[in-house]
Amino acid sequence: MRKIWNTMLKGLVALLPIGLTLYLVYWLAVAGERLFSPVLKLLLPASAYWPGLGLLAGLAVLSLFFVLEGNARYWALVGFVPLFTGLFRYCPAYSLVGLNTCPMKRG
Repeated sequence: MRKIWNTMLKGLVALLPIGLTLYLVYWLAVAGERLFSPVLKLLLPASAYWPGLGLLAGLAVLSLFFVLEGNARYWALVGFVPLFTGLFRYCPAYSLVGLNTCPMKRG
């Protein structure tokens, strides 16, 4: 019985990081699509937009940090601001100026 338990624990230790990594990749893909798709739908005609294009746009913005050289690469970090604002649905700059874009809850 002890040997079966040890084998199960070893399997769990091996599979748990793989499962968590796959879930994190899925969550990032969904969040990137949710964040960038409204902007792309405004900029592109309906026939040019396809699902997954928001994720590719997000990856393109993030990859600019590694592609650009010198001080220009740090301007690519500005792309993280809307990414984090969209992911966490909170913008600290909005609270500084007293702006609230959340819809009113009706009771």
